[in-house]
Amino acid sequence: MRPYFGAQFGNASSIHHHGQETRAAVEGARQSVASLLGCRASEVVFTSGGTEADNLAIFGLVAEADHVITSTVEHHAVLNACKIWNRKGATSPTCRSMTAVW
Repeated sequence: MRPYFGAQFGNASSIHHHGQETRAAVEGARQSVASLLGCRASEVVFTSGGTEADNLAIFGLVAEADHVITSTVEHHAVLNACKIWNRKGATSPTCRSMTAVW
């Protein structure tokens, strides 16, 4: 992706030539990752960072009545997302933190 961060920069959502080249590169990368993982390209989601990925996993995949178990050494992005779920009430997933035992 390095060329697309500089000289070949283009918004992958735009319709102009540079944007479409960037979009093709992103889709090619998505297909490569999917092939590596043995899944469909539509199942590969790129995020801008770890916190966004954590939120996508927790808010996008955890369903009502699910249980999420974390540890005290979990990243704050996960712990904070779980705290939000816990504030939503009885219809939300239950998030509990376990104390790590070494």
